[in-house]
Amino acid sequence: MYGNRLAITEIACDAGRVRSLAQELAAWPPVVTAEIAAREYGVVVTIAALTQSDLAEILLDRLPRLDGVTGMRSHLVGQFHLGGNQWRIGGLDPHSVPGIAERPLPADRPGRSTAVNPWADPYRDLVDALTEDGRRSAADLARITGRPLSTTRRQLAHLLGSGALTFRCDVAQGATGFPVIVQWWCKVPVMQMAASVARLRAESSVRQVVSMPGSPNLLVSTWNRSVAEAMRIQETLERELAPLVVVDSAVILHQVKRLGWLLESDGRNTGTFVRYET
Repeated sequence: MYGNRLAITEIACDAGRVRSLAQELAAWPPVVTAEIAAREYGVVVTIAALTQSDLAEILLDRLPRLDGVTGMRSHLVGQFHLGGNQWRIGGLDPHSVPGIAERPLPADRPGRSTAVNPWADPYRDLVDALTEDGRRSAADLARITGRPLSTTRRQLAHLLGSGALTFRCDVAQGATGFPVIVQWWCKVPVMQMAASVARLRAESSVRQVVSMPGSPNLLVSTWNRSVAEAMRIQETLERELAPLVVVDSAVILHQVKRLGWLLESDGRNTGTFVRYET
């Protein structure tokens, strides 16, 4: 989980500056994800902040002052309708899927509980540790935070029971058989948003759907086997989801950073994690 305020920002810059700018921004802790796209606005970043004023300071002051930046378009995230934690690569046959379904909560762990602020004490240290490695056990977390194991178990149960965190198992995109990433920036009437999102969930190549105020107001990210397949997705969007209109598109050439982790050119983890700071 990264803050309470999120923005997706497209950045145009001088020729020859795209790669170095993306790498520079990837080193910023508030930049959750950094991508390079084949278009004028060649750097696309997702930025997180705890408050609106923090986010405004990044968007209005820090980013425009970077060398070579010639233009920006920022979109405040309204809602994540579909994310990488829900996307399925299709590597398992239907009979194997139930075997990895979510297990029921143990008897000593509460179900959905009162909402908590994961960035406030006593949960902040736990969130920091889990953000870097979501597979850490209660014993690992107790050692890292310096708390008794019983206290750690209790606080972790409240944190997980609140639904404040989302866990996902990610994969190197270059090894998936879906080498082409395309983002579609769309405009859809607000009254048709729910129906459009429901239809998009049925598309196996759709990995992320985000709504936002303004125009465009819907971002659809897809992983595709080829550019030709991606073009068929656009045809589907415009034909079957009307009155949805595709305003713009972006082919992603390289994901430099994803959820804090710096990536190789094929999407593999470099082993370097940029810790989120507030």
